[in-house]
Parts: sequence; structure tokens; C-alpha cells
Amino acid sequence: MPIETQPIDGRSTVRISGALNIWEAADVWRALLPLLSSPDPLTVDLSTVETCDGAGLQILCQIARAAGAPNADIRIDTPSPAVTAALALAGLHLDRFPNTAKEA
Repeated sequence: MPIETQPIDGRSTVRISGALNIWEAADVWRALLPLLSSPDPLTVDLSTVETCDGAGLQILCQIARAAGAPNADIRIDTPSPAVTAALALAGLHLDRFPNTAKEA
């Protein structure tokens, strides 16, 4: 799974592409963890995630948890249809994820 980080409008933006699944989860988490614990503003772009399973949902829940922390400035940007479908299957709703932009 490609993970690309770049500065956009004064924020670090990390784009997760391809599969967000059990085979990629450990690598994605290792790449995200230092970014989620940084005080810098962060946007997690999910617009190019093609598949998302239970392991991917766990990562999304950890992102949401970090975004809900006091003084956190973490946004989830444009969940792809695959992410939106996985959330719906799990009974989760985007409005429970802080600072989520509209789906793709």
C-alpha cells in the first residue's frame, strides 16, 4: 500500500492508496503512528483506498480516536466508496469520526 506524505496548505497530508487490509495494516500503522502523535496539523486522505477490511477499520478507529484527543488537529479527508461501505457494514457512521470531509 502506497502511503504518501506531503505538505498542503500548512498541514501534513498523508494519502493512503490501494488496499487498507490485514496484509497492509501493520505497515500503514507504523507509518501513521508518528504522524498521529505529532502536534502538527494532519489530514488523512482516504480518497484512493480501493478496499478496506476489519483491520483497515481498526486503523480508521485509531485515527478517529487520535482526532478526538484534546488539542488534536487531525482530519479524515474524503473517504472513498470502499471506506464508506466498510464503515456502513460495521455499523459505523462518518459523523462519529471527527473532522471528516465528504465522501468521494
